[in-house]
Amino acid sequence: MLFSVHSRISCYSLSLTLAVLLPACAIAPRDQSLDAYVPTPETWRAESDDGSLHDDWLRDFAGEPLTDLVTEALNGNFDLRVAASRMRSFEAQRKSVNAARWPQLSAAFEAARSQQELAGVTSKGNDFSLQANISWELDLWQRLGNRTRAAVLDVEAARADYAAARLSLAANIARSWYDAITARRQVLFAEATERSFAETLEVIEGRYRNGIGDALDVRLARANLESARSRLEARRVQADNTVLLLETLLGRYPARELHVLESMPELAAVPPAGLPAQLVERRPDLLSARLSMLAETERQYAANKNYLPSLNLAGSYGSTTDDIDELLDFDDLVWRVAAQLTAPLFQAGRLEAERELAAATQEQAVLNYASTALDAFREVESALRAERYLEQQEDALKLAADESVQAEALAQERYAAGLADITTLLETQRRAVDAQSGLIDLRNQRLQNRINLHAALGGDFGAGERIDPAAADKETQAP
Repeated sequence: MLFSVHSRISCYSLSLTLAVLLPACAIAPRDQSLDAYVPTPETWRAESDDGSLHDDWLRDFAGEPLTDLVTEALNGNFDLRVAASRMRSFEAQRKSVNAARWPQLSAAFEAARSQQELAGVTSKGNDFSLQANISWELDLWQRLGNRTRAAVLDVEAARADYAAARLSLAANIARSWYDAITARRQVLFAEATERSFAETLEVIEGRYRNGIGDALDVRLARANLESARSRLEARRVQADNTVLLLETLLGRYPARELHVLESMPELAAVPPAGLPAQLVERRPDLLSARLSMLAETERQYAANKNYLPSLNLAGSYGSTTDDIDELLDFDDLVWRVAAQLTAPLFQAGRLEAERELAAATQEQAVLNYASTALDAFREVESALRAERYLEQQEDALKLAADESVQAEALAQERYAAGLADITTLLETQRRAVDAQSGLIDLRNQRLQNRINLHAALGGDFGAGERIDPAAADKETQAP
């Protein structure tokens, strides 16, 4: 009779659970195809070489110091160490989640002493108990498997985040290095400008002493010189700040001790950009977003399966005695094995809330993946287009700088001969200074854009082992 009642309860629970679960499972995870959100073109819209992109990005930038600085930063940067620690924490979480799929074994020893008084008679006794317990939830619906696969995907996403952090750090080191060189070159140019303006002031003051010029010319030339000195000090502050930033990125104390070169490398040809579809496979931030999306999908599957009944096996083996010497007497050992089928009947909306939360989180992961991909495509297209524009801009500015220098020399000759006024001379000097200083900055912009292009294309930057989502998916298969 008791078996019949239990059977009817179990059947009722299972029927009710399935009735609740069927509509719940009707809401499937969102479409995980990137093309459903961001249609990927076959080729880049900007002009590019679709050849195979090499991983050794440093060969596009001549100079051993940069390679050494990148290596030093990858070993010493504290933010990168944080990313590595975060990766290890996700691995620990994976082990913790995976442990739920295996039988749990525990042992318990209990010793107690009691006293009882009955009819004026006092009796004392000892109780000793030694027991081994085992429990195991059979993963009938692969709910625990979904959670484990989600944890493994989290680890792979953390590995991709670490690779992205290395990529970003190496790119920042390269940017900061060329910013420091540019700032150093600007200081040298500002020093040369100050000397040139001081020489001009001497000429103008000599003319004034000889009665050829007037006081206005002297005052304008002095103002021009002091402005040049002010710019020089500003350039020195900028140069110091760039070196301090670079030393911080390297993991060094910012002591302004790093030696900075004074020459900029010549850029090689624009690297091949490959195809847009290849970007999704090589950029670590895109891989991380994709893996996170797959992890949230597994969690949504697990949340849907919470409505299904769970089967738990439990067993115990041990003995209880009042004599500790008989505790390990195998003739008195008692064992017990039980199976329990549990199904949710009323949870006050908890399971439904968990399912809705998992669905919303999975939707966010999908949309974040699409947004990350869209930003990645934009970065590549922007860098490719800027390559052509910056090259044309540099050619024009170089010509402008050459003409301005020639105009300055001509204006100085004409002023010395009395054929030009001081305003013309100072204006030609200003134009020459602006053009030459702008040319230094523009060459740095071209280098920065080339670095941005390598980073946007997912250049290796010493990122280490690449993440393969397909291999990660195989690793998550249940045994």
